[in-house]
Amino acid sequence: QYLAHALRRQPFAVAPGCAVHFGWPAADGRLARVEYWRDHPGTLARQDEEDAALASHSDFLRTSMTCVSGREALRVLCQREASRSAGAASPVDGDSLYLTAWEYDPPQKLEGQEGDGATASAPHADPRLADDMRGGVPLMTCLLNESPCGGMQSLSKLLRWIYVGERGSVCPTHVDPLATHAWMWLAAGEKQWRLMQLPKGSLDPADADAHTNFPDLFDCAAIAASALPGAVLTYCSLQSGELLFVPSLVAHAVRNTGPGLTLAVSHNFLDVTCLPEALQALCAALRLLRAVEGRGDGGGAEPLQALAEKEEFEGRCSREAALEDVSERLDAPLFALLSIALVAPSAV
Repeated sequence: QYLAHALRRQPFAVAPGCAVHFGWPAADGRLARVEYWRDHPGTLARQDEEDAALASHSDFLRTSMTCVSGREALRVLCQREASRSAGAASPVDGDSLYLTAWEYDPPQKLEGQEGDGATASAPHADPRLADDMRGGVPLMTCLLNESPCGGMQSLSKLLRWIYVGERGSVCPTHVDPLATHAWMWLAAGEKQWRLMQLPKGSLDPADADAHTNFPDLFDCAAIAASALPGAVLTYCSLQSGELLFVPSLVAHAVRNTGPGLTLAVSHNFLDVTCLPEALQALCAALRLLRAVEGRGDGGGAEPLQALAEKEEFEGRCSREAALEDVSERLDAPLFALLSIALVAPSAV
């Protein structure tokens, strides 16, 4: 059933109790308490790293974003939740905070030189948040993580995120990177999902999220005005304990609507059902790199696809300079895959 849905790019939800079926330690409810996330040894070990994005929202619109440590973001959210539970007003009237896409299983430093034989170093002795989702979701395993190349394993870990949001926070319409599938498990709260499956070939896997004409999927008038032929729309209210499968290249928007904090864990992954699109994106990135090297001027402001398709080049650009330019044009996961492919081509 999973393969059928994945190949057809059809989202589906799994009922509460799936964490027990998966054999996750998180099935005991520990992840439903934000204090557990805040005080976890894996969080404390990274409390000096400002690697988390804490966004502020008003009426489901983002108003600002700051970079803090995951520990600090969780501390602030814990404090605000405690104040609300006690009947106090929000510190900033009308705003909602959202810790988005914080990596809960960051890769360890690779042993030896980066290359075909590089492997990820042994995990820390300290517990990691990933241990609570031991093994992830059966059948939804990531080819990157199964690679003997440490760079590929690291990339898989960089696609594992947690989300902690207050009521009124939102992720606007977007497509996930690298043509990956994703699963999200809701530990607590409620998320309203809107998903839009476009006809095959409608999106360029290398540049899928560069489209600025995605409608707000919570705005029916905007959807109607966009007149996207062949689009299939799906509505989902994800509840505590449920898991949602989000297929590759399916646009989606999400709102946190629970009365308290909404806590979720996710993993974007590549498997055989979306690998062709990911390789298509990688090939486009390689063409782009070759085009930028050939131009010698960093590519200017031309669109990615137009630049990548150029066949005649004037001047030359060093690989280092070209990579710097390309890094600004590609999303971070695709650029990471490109960098790994250049260093360890056999890993691809």
